[in-house]
Amino acid sequence: MTPLVLDAVRTRTDTNELSLGKHRCDPALLQDSRNHTVPILDIIPIPDDEEKRVFMVMPMLKDFYAPPFHCRSEFADTLRQLLEGLDFMHRLNVAHVDVSRFNFLMDSSKVCPRGYYFANELSYDGVHWSLPTRPRCRVGPVRHYIIDFESAQEFPDGKESALAKRPLRCGVRSSPLVFRAIPSNWMCTTLAPHSLNSLRNTKGWMISSLFCLT
Repeated sequence: MTPLVLDAVRTRTDTNELSLGKHRCDPALLQDSRNHTVPILDIIPIPDDEEKRVFMVMPMLKDFYAPPFHCRSEFADTLRQLLEGLDFMHRLNVAHVDVSRFNFLMDSSKVCPRGYYFANELSYDGVHWSLPTRPRCRVGPVRHYIIDFESAQEFPDGKESALAKRPLRCGVRSSPLVFRAIPSNWMCTTLAPHSLNSLRNTKGWMISSLFCLT
């Protein structure tokens, strides 16, 4: 049985997440091997909910970088799938706008044969500090998925007339210029001053803009 996870979405405000999610459920798109957007298995409305939320049922996925890569071929395949997935979205005139390591996950069913505990990725059952793993290169192929389409933008008229409506709406801390300066506790709210300064120059803004509009 495939482990599942529920994601609560507010239909009043998170319209992109739901509308683009339904779009991804198209059978023809699901069968395309280049499609690395996380599949939505079901949409469950919450009765009498004032915020008009729904539950989206999706496969339970894991951080793509844990366990660490065993060899260069594993890293190369992971990067290939990320670029392939983004190219597929761009061909459909959709920009994710928030690509980061937190929004690119893997199907760990082959890598973690005993599974993992959702609230503690270092444990297979939430009780024991143990997580048996196998190298990706020996059990592959390992499928990777792009998640979190809250900030995504669709350009139905094509790239020629595409105009970003919310530039830099993605988390600035995910930006390559900032992320490298964040200490191990990434949930801290204070950023290193020199990382913010790097965003103030023209080159910094250009790199961050390209990153966020991916």
